[in-house]
Amino acid sequence: MEKRELIPRIARWWLRIQEFDIEILHRSGTRMEHVDALSRAPYEDSREMEEADLTIFKTVIDKADWLFAVQLQDEKIKRIASEMIARKITENDEYVLELGRLYRKHNNKHLWVVPKQLRYRILVECHDNAGHMSTDKTISRIINQFWFPRMRNYVKGYINSCVGCSLYKQRGGRQEGQYHYDNIKPVPFATVHIDHLGPFPRSSKRNEHILVIVDAYTKFTIIRAVKSTATRHVIEIVRDVCSYVGMPERIVTDRGTAFTSKDFEKFCREHNVKHVLNAVSTPRANGHAERTNRIILSMLLPTVENEKRWDEKLNQIQWSINTMTNKTTNRSPFQLLYCYEQRDTLKNSVVQALQCTDDQVLTTEELQQLRTDTATRIDEHRAEAKKRYDAKHAKPTVYSEGDLVLAESEPASTGTSRKLEPRLVEDLPNAQRTQRHYKSVYASDKLKPWCQIPLDDTDDEDNPADNYLNDSCEVATICQEADYDSVFGKGPL
Repeated sequence: MEKRELIPRIARWWLRIQEFDIEILHRSGTRMEHVDALSRAPYEDSREMEEADLTIFKTVIDKADWLFAVQLQDEKIKRIASEMIARKITENDEYVLELGRLYRKHNNKHLWVVPKQLRYRILVECHDNAGHMSTDKTISRIINQFWFPRMRNYVKGYINSCVGCSLYKQRGGRQEGQYHYDNIKPVPFATVHIDHLGPFPRSSKRNEHILVIVDAYTKFTIIRAVKSTATRHVIEIVRDVCSYVGMPERIVTDRGTAFTSKDFEKFCREHNVKHVLNAVSTPRANGHAERTNRIILSMLLPTVENEKRWDEKLNQIQWSINTMTNKTTNRSPFQLLYCYEQRDTLKNSVVQALQCTDDQVLTTEELQQLRTDTATRIDEHRAEAKKRYDAKHAKPTVYSEGDLVLAESEPASTGTSRKLEPRLVEDLPNAQRTQRHYKSVYASDKLKPWCQIPLDDTDDEDNPADNYLNDSCEVATICQEADYDSVFGKGPL
């Protein structure tokens, strides 16, 4: 009981007897003779042993025999091999039987026929462990040594349901999307596009952003410096603009907080204005404002000398944009809106002397004809743009309500590299990862199906070549097209 080091067997005994209140006494060997008799094997008289002939078959299993064994567990492969053995042939037009193993003929090569139960393992080796290649590259790797019916269907279904490919890989090929437009209404400020540009260095007037308002028909642009992107600044400026151009029928914006707020929604509802919000991360749907932002920035950068006074240049930029002939309308925005050429505001005395407003004022008939011709010209320009755009883009994938999709999302900033972060996120119904379920509108090129589980694979060897080379079966869904006000972008929601 006091020994410091015990062999494992004695230690186990010691642990076992701890629960008993006992006293251990030593007993010498001379007093244990009766115990020795019990530990001895029983003694028998010698007798003659009978001889027996034993035949032992020794089998060594290696990898080659494993290939043969697993094929024997597939009923269809075993049936094909049995038929060939029964006909006493080792080769036909499609298969070759070598050492009991079945191979498929393909391009002067013999490919091992994979049992149905092992196809998943082959895909793990040739797709997952090989770097998650595309369908064609995965098949080219498999077809070097293996074959099984409807290979393309199975590989395509496996890759479509691959979690790694779904989360981290973006679609290749042509980007999805189609150019949508409505015939323009020849009425100024019937549809306006609004967007924020900035932030800029805080000016002496404490302005940091620019609010841009563009008329979809005349291209007339209104630029205002604002202190922030708060909704109250937007509503204040829109009220001021509407006091001299009228309330628009439609307002097109992105999904900035200034435009998705309840106050802005209330403002549009009270004035009977249709508010159209872009799809998430789809600035092209608000192309009028985005294009104007580029022009404003290109004009502002070379003219600003003092960062604290950049907002003082906006009036000059606004005048320059509105008096320049637009390529689409072939007229200046000011002429289409006010029916005459605007006088020079840059204090250029030579230009002012040459201008004669009496000869530049349009009559009512001339103005009506001008606006009608301009609307026709805009529609023709959009039709040509649609042909160019659609020719370079694939038709959008059609989704229906209830389909599981991944929505493209920029990884959140963590202070470290985001190169290995997933580019798409999922939010399954009734399994939200956040307390608030995210709900929004996405363009089709920002979505992709989420892990489509393939249908049960059925062997079909009516035309094996087509199964591998020409199989065009797609996992498709039929759905209702989303409602889309097509004048505001190039691509369906």
